[in-house]
Amino acid sequence: KQIHRLKFFRREQLLVAGERLTLQEIEDRKIWGEHRDLRSLFALHRAAKSSPPLAREPYFGSALGERLDAQVRAFLASEQGLRW
Repeated sequence: KQIHRLKFFRREQLLVAGERLTLQEIEDRKIWGEHRDLRSLFALHRAAKSSPPLAREPYFGSALGERLDAQVRAFLASEQGLRW
């Protein structure tokens, strides 16, 4: 199961800004390559039980920091978030 999921992230390609990329390349180059903001982890969903829930609305640059802060707080306060 795990291997199949990893293949999906590395083989399936999507057209992003005129460039064909796998999901792994989108994450590596477009998200982590351009942004080193760890709050982005809380905005991504990799279809795992431990992933933060998807936001109901898209993220926009004008309110990105505020939305990421809210996403981090919500996840850490949730049952699946921070555990001791």
